[in-house]
Amino acid sequence: MPQKIFEKLILMLSILVMLALFGTSADASTETLSQLPVTGLATYYNPGIMERAAYLQSLNHGFDLDPDAIGYVAMLEVRDMGRIICITANGITIGPLQVADVAGRDVRERLREKGWVVDIDWPQWETLGLPRRPRTVTLHECVTEMRIPVRKKRKHEPI
Repeated sequence: MPQKIFEKLILMLSILVMLALFGTSADASTETLSQLPVTGLATYYNPGIMERAAYLQSLNHGFDLDPDAIGYVAMLEVRDMGRIICITANGITIGPLQVADVAGRDVRERLREKGWVVDIDWPQWETLGLPRRPRTVTLHECVTEMRIPVRKKRKHEPI
C-alpha cells in the first residue's frame, strides 16, 4: 500500500476512534460556561496526545484553535470547548490554555465524584513541575497580565 494512502487511512481511523470516545457535539448546550475559579484534581495527557485531540475536536465542534494559547486542556463539559483559562499549581500560574477536549459522557459523573477538574497537556504539566500522579490545581479566568506565554507554541498543523 503506498505510504500516502496508508497515512490517510491512519488519520481516518484516528478520527473515528476520537469520535467514538468523545462523541459529537449533540450534548452541547446553550448553558453558561462552567463556574471558575475551581480547585480540584488534575491529570495529564501523554506527550503529543492533547495536540492531536485538540485538532480533531476543533474540527468536530467547530471552534478555532487560539494561536495565543500556550497549550490545551480537557474539562468536563462540552460547553467549555474553545474557552481560554489559566491554571495555578505549586505557586506557578500558566496560561492562556485552551479547552480543546472533554471527558467522555460515560465517565463525567465518576470524575466529578473523585474531584477531577482538568487534564493538562504534557508540556504544561512539566512547566508546573508536577509529578506523574493526580495533583491539586486551580482553574481560573486569565487576566491580561497572565497572557504571557510560558513557551512559544508551534503553529498547529493537521495530522
